[in-house]
Amino acid sequence: MDAMRLMQRHEADQQLEAFVRESNRIEGIHRNPTPEEIKAHKTLIARKRVKVEHVTALVAVCQPNAILRASSNIPGVRVGNHIAPPSGPQIVNDLEKLLADISANAITPWAAHVRYETLHPYTYWIGFKVILKAMDWSTNLVMRSRKEPPDKGGWNLFHTWAQGWDITNPAANGALSGAGPRTWPGWPNIPQLDNLVTDWVHATNQTQRKQLADEVQKVALSEVPYVVWGEWVQPTACRKNVRDVLKFGAPIFWNVKLT
Repeated sequence: MDAMRLMQRHEADQQLEAFVRESNRIEGIHRNPTPEEIKAHKTLIARKRVKVEHVTALVAVCQPNAILRASSNIPGVRVGNHIAPPSGPQIVNDLEKLLADISANAITPWAAHVRYETLHPYTYWIGFKVILKAMDWSTNLVMRSRKEPPDKGGWNLFHTWAQGWDITNPAANGALSGAGPRTWPGWPNIPQLDNLVTDWVHATNQTQRKQLADEVQKVALSEVPYVVWGEWVQPTACRKNVRDVLKFGAPIFWNVKLT
């Protein structure tokens, strides 16, 4: 193999590694590609005609435990505001059509990428398996107070929500506490955070409170006592003949008049 071909091969390898690294980054994987990932991509690229099983083999290396959404009993996928088509045999049919168009050069790389991401034929995998237990609020209050492991009646993660006025400041936001066993379930032990919140309560002027609130935010983002999944606005509507409704975080009927 002459020097020119060696240089071209080296350049192609670098481009492929950069591509895989960027693909991983988009998926939240911040590390260099593994040799197995590079090899799996090369194997796929070398095929004259790519089939569904070939893509599945690549996904098995890059996203272990992710599965093809070929059955209707497999959970669907949502990415941001996009809800992918429901799981089922049609997913496989659509993926086969996409791969056929790619093999026939009947579609641009950009259009192929958009169709693939819109279809999202494989389940999302974020690194762990989940046993979801739905329950009423009273049961949740009992369950989340337990510190035993899940196989003994405990838990690893729970989700809830709060209204804006529940978290208007560091003192009101119970999830922002770092007081260990004295704080809400999860019991984050972050003395620095707890001290900052206490200092915020005792501060005597707004300038000092703003500085402390900024420090609270920095520590909270670094230590992560809880994770915010999103925000939403709940609309409220009244008939035209309903007057003097008090603006509040929950429905109240004081002062309401009908005309």
